[in-house]
Amino acid sequence: MKFIRLDVNGSQPVQIRELQVFGDFIVLESVPEENLLENGDMETEDSWEFADITVSAEDGADQPAASYEFGYGEDAHGGSRAAVITKTGKEAAGDGVIRQTISIEPNKRYQLSFWHKTDTLDSASFTYEINQKDKDGNTISTHLAKLNDNLNMSREYREFDYNFITSPYAVSADIVLHVVAGEGSLYLDDVAVREVIPTEAVFVEADKEELEVGETGKVTAQILPGNADDLTFHWASSDESVITAAEDGTVTAVGEGSAYAQYENSGDLTAESSVLITVK
Repeated sequence: MKFIRLDVNGSQPVQIRELQVFGDFIVLESVPEENLLENGDMETEDSWEFADITVSAEDGADQPAASYEFGYGEDAHGGSRAAVITKTGKEAAGDGVIRQTISIEPNKRYQLSFWHKTDTLDSASFTYEINQKDKDGNTISTHLAKLNDNLNMSREYREFDYNFITSPYAVSADIVLHVVAGEGSLYLDDVAVREVIPTEAVFVEADKEELEVGETGKVTAQILPGNADDLTFHWASSDESVITAAEDGTVTAVGEGSAYAQYENSGDLTAESSVLITVK
């Protein structure tokens, strides 16, 4: 617990004889760090399946079908190889995938992460899917994720991660990466699914909450539990005309006013904390 705030109304003095606080301690957990995907580094194709699962157009429909090429290239993020899906037919509908099935445990938090880049595809061209299944192999519709949001497609490799919680009935999950639109190649490397420890709380404090123009200060953050690993944080300023915040937590006063030094994450989950800095 960081602090307790008490608001007392009225002008008469108040004496507090006893204060009781109830809550659960944040206990450090230990989870295995291994990647649940086989050959996630894409150095070999074992356990991965490439497939063209394009749904045929209805009879009489005048709609061209896309064509796909699947393989491995030497332009890798790590190691010597990366998986490559190439779609031909910019206006053509299609669905070319790389997929693998993993075993998972119910009521756990996992993170899918991968490095990706492209030549001419955009975020609407690429979809990631996590299809949780029960012991009978049936899709658990309440926990099906098939999304293309928050993807930052680039000609340079960029990392993406997505956190998900498993159903009480989940025993397996299909991890599927789709190329569905546009024309060009998608490169995938260092794909992983790992169990993660969720962030419960984030606290921020500053060594100086008042600065003169040109002066610097330092902000620090504490994440609870200390071994949480589901989010990646960075420093930011709510108003860079007042203060700037460097990645190491150095705050520089730029102009008079007040602004927040914020410790925030840029993934699919939102968690942040901030402290107000006043520049005089």
